Amino acid sequence: MINTVESFKNKYTVKDYANTHKDHSIQDIMGRPATRDYIEYIEKGLIPNCPVTKRDILRAEDILGPNLGCLEGKTT
Repeated sequence: MINTVESFKNKYTVKDYANTHKDHSIQDIMGRPATRDYIEYIEKGLIPNCPVTKRDILRAEDILGPNLGCLEGKTT
């Protein structure tokens, strides 16, 4: 069976899905840190006034998959 964004999107609310793109764009602005590092920055409060939570990051990862910019250059 093929997993699509549509199938994962149906598990969440419309607002949650809309926030996933915001989460990925903030990660892009930061220079595309690894997801583990991104979560660490959020939990330690290193990014002032950031509306993103760990739960938001994990939700975005579930719906859209890993940020492709983060994977480039780190995988073979």
